[in-house]
Amino acid sequence: MLAAIYCRVSTNEQVQLDALKIQEKEAKLAVEQNGWTLVAEYVESESGTTAEGRLEYLRMIADMSEKKFDVLVIKSEDRLNRNVKDWYLLIDKMTQADVKLYFYLTKSFYQPDNSLITGLKAILAEEYSRQLSVKENNAHKYRQKHGTSVIITNNTYGLRKNEKKEVVIVEHEAQILRIMFQMIKEGYGARSVSTYLFNQGITNRAGKQFNDSDIRRMIRNPLFMGTAVMNRTHYDFDKKKLIKNPKSEWIFHENMVPAIVDGELWKAANVMLDIHAKKTGVKHSPRKHAGPYNFSGKIKCDCCQNVYYKTFRRRYAKKDELIIEWKCSDYLNYGRSNKGAREQIRKISKEFGKGCDNWHVRESVLIKIMDNLASQLFDAEQDENLLDQILRVLRQTLAKQERGETLIGLAAMRDSIEQRKSSLLDKLLDGIVSDEQYKKKLEELCHQQEGIDQKYQMLVRQQEELQNKVNRVEQIKEKLQQGGMEEIRRRMLMEMVDEIVVKADELVIRVLPQRLMNRANTDELQCKEFHYDRLTYFASATEKLDARKQELYNLIKEQPEMTNRQAADKLGVGFSTIRRWIRKYQDEGVMKYDSNEKKWIVK
Repeated sequence: MLAAIYCRVSTNEQVQLDALKIQEKEAKLAVEQNGWTLVAEYVESESGTTAEGRLEYLRMIADMSEKKFDVLVIKSEDRLNRNVKDWYLLIDKMTQADVKLYFYLTKSFYQPDNSLITGLKAILAEEYSRQLSVKENNAHKYRQKHGTSVIITNNTYGLRKNEKKEVVIVEHEAQILRIMFQMIKEGYGARSVSTYLFNQGITNRAGKQFNDSDIRRMIRNPLFMGTAVMNRTHYDFDKKKLIKNPKSEWIFHENMVPAIVDGELWKAANVMLDIHAKKTGVKHSPRKHAGPYNFSGKIKCDCCQNVYYKTFRRRYAKKDELIIEWKCSDYLNYGRSNKGAREQIRKISKEFGKGCDNWHVRESVLIKIMDNLASQLFDAEQDENLLDQILRVLRQTLAKQERGETLIGLAAMRDSIEQRKSSLLDKLLDGIVSDEQYKKKLEELCHQQEGIDQKYQMLVRQQEELQNKVNRVEQIKEKLQQGGMEEIRRRMLMEMVDEIVVKADELVIRVLPQRLMNRANTDELQCKEFHYDRLTYFASATEKLDARKQELYNLIKEQPEMTNRQAADKLGVGFSTIRRWIRKYQDEGVMKYDSNEKKWIVK
């Protein structure tokens, strides 16, 4: 049988990690002693109170659904789950996948008859974890209330703990923090502060420019004026996540750590941040704002090869209107480069060339493009849409397999070997072959039979996987034909989207149809690219107007004898508009009319 092992401990403490190594060694030994073949290992140090966030556990579930192993080897029930609901869900999935569960500690398989006892063990394990969580929350709150200690991590800028566990100031970092607070107090924005520091050769610990969001976060932190704020969150065992406590329950401890800036400077800097936030209209990003598509990690910049991040802002004239844009991470960190920067509005000029000049992608426009593309690809009224192409390729692949070594043929070969083994035994009993000849020939036949069995099992799995894919695509197609399945089309499209590339003058969406077939290998369905012109789809009203003016310029340059009326008819705009544009070009000295030659002279 094909075996997999799952090993888990709750924390990354050294004692626990040592126990994890022993657990892993014992599980492998159990596989070896039972004569199974080890094909997968799932090892992690995560809490067992919930399945969420346990990457190895989730990977094991996915592989089990694809029948990549026949038996799962574990130490005991609580290594898999300390949550009753997750335990029974796992058992249900194992039953559907026909996968056995083996406990190497008791050298026994899980039996459905033992479900009551096993369920009680899971309940006891969950209750133990719940009580432990309550004790930890109470102890944590007691320490916070009495102010016995403050947590300073290695990431805390400007402060650290010495050998005596005392909080001390890191002076060279503290000087940088004081510059930040002073500049913010004087009205500089976080981006300007970041630029100034980088111009002075001042970087963060990683040697990179300070991010403006990091600067704002540090300005907001009362720890730098010596005040520690505690009890902001608590862990809810039933919800399996950290819950934010209301501000009324926060615990403030003044002068608990050495102050880097005085209270007046801290308050003045925070007042300026509040004023700036009020001007921009966005105090906090609406993190829970989820659109119909998850573009995270998909949108990439063609200029600097970095990903785009989701940003929020309010329209200047309409503060209630939220604008969602995706912007290059280089732009968010460094702004525009010297080439593309608008220096006239900068408080501090840049002295370096970092930054990105690529354009921002408005999410509302991108959603419309994606919806149109989904309708185009999955339109049930087309003679052969993308789903039909995928079904055709899958059926062709299935037919090729059925024309090759069939299950019936392999079964016949296995029966033939069984007959030969029986005949060989008769010859041994009749004295026709010796014991040595019998053993040698029997070993050869058993080896052939083992190879046929492996081929048979592999072919069964391949045909089942292909048939499952055919069934899945057929079900999707049937639902789409019923209409009103916009959400399904969106989900399928995002499953196939490899990347969305933002180029200087266009947006390119690259689609891999193979992904809808769980990455089935085929040469017929190659990557498809869909191109969208920036000016047509994403340009602002000003940019579109400038583009039309440029069309007029190019038209008159190519046909200098053209009249205003002819130009208006050619471009499809009003005669007075053409006259206004030409007058502006004349004022700028770009073109002038030669009345003698009766034609335009364009520079």
